[in-house]
Amino acid sequence: MKNINKYLLALVCFTGLLISSCEKDSIDFDSPFELKENESIVLQGNNNGLTITLQSVNDSRCPINALCISAGNARVKLRMSDNSSAETFAELCLGFCDNMKNTEDSAIIRLNNISYTLILKEVSPFPELGKKQDKKALLIIRKE
Repeated sequence: MKNINKYLLALVCFTGLLISSCEKDSIDFDSPFELKENESIVLQGNNNGLTITLQSVNDSRCPINALCISAGNARVKLRMSDNSSAETFAELCLGFCDNMKNTEDSAIIRLNNISYTLILKEVSPFPELGKKQDKKALLIIRKE
């Protein structure tokens, strides 16, 4: 009987680990979330099935241990869509972005007469000389 209990406990623990390690496919408004390039996420608490996709990351920030003339910037392009097939796009930027049109670290987006604020908090990992890295963007979305 003791062996059965041990096996059941191990099974419960293993199942919990599997569930907790699964990638989230939905998030709540006002909660930070990360996306990789070409990854999408659905927002909870929205009847329209709002989906955000990170289309691209362009990171031209000065790499670690490099000497650069400019600090550079990190730009992300996002696509927002809903169940009605409406879509809109946003480009957000961190770093030295003065010479870019209509880009900054946050934007107010309208989709089907609903306003959302998108905030780019971080692009990671920071560039390193000689390394190609898969980039992720840390974002927050608020429903206005």
